[in-house]
Amino acid sequence: MAFQITNKRFILRALQSPDAFSLAKHANNQKIEANLTDVFPFPYTPSDANNFILAKKNETPIKTFAIVIDGKAVGVISISPRVGIYRITAEIGYWIGESFWGQGIMNEAIKEILNYTFVTFPEVLKIVAFVYDFNIGSAKALEKAGFELESISRKAAIKNENVCDILNYVCFK
Repeated sequence: MAFQITNKRFILRALQSPDAFSLAKHANNQKIEANLTDVFPFPYTPSDANNFILAKKNETPIKTFAIVIDGKAVGVISISPRVGIYRITAEIGYWIGESFWGQGIMNEAIKEILNYTFVTFPEVLKIVAFVYDFNIGSAKALEKAGFELESISRKAAIKNENVCDILNYVCFK
């Protein structure tokens, strides 16, 4: 059996080709796109999901996980360790289908990835997350998972033609 993280509410595991349709179904939502960087395509198609899965399939160790509920991939959570002088830091990123918002699933998934990261990448001492100021749900999920607001970068980004602040969250080992 391939590596996975099992929680009573979900499984975190490597992305698989059969996940493409379910990921596209959940990701093809303007409310999700509005909270992610512009690298995330919209509309989000099964072809986009397939390309993403192919790009992540050879990760060793796994850094990008499908969030699986009732056998279906309904979101993604990833950890990106940095390199060079920043090698003690990693960045977390995530999304989950709108029908799963507000249920505490994401803060549990974040906690699982924190534990995984600090064990799998022992050099990582700090995990960062960057959140648009209007994404209150993501900020709450991070805080419930143990992150602290470290700083606010004022007028740091533009998303869908709106200038916004970036909330900089951190969690230390």
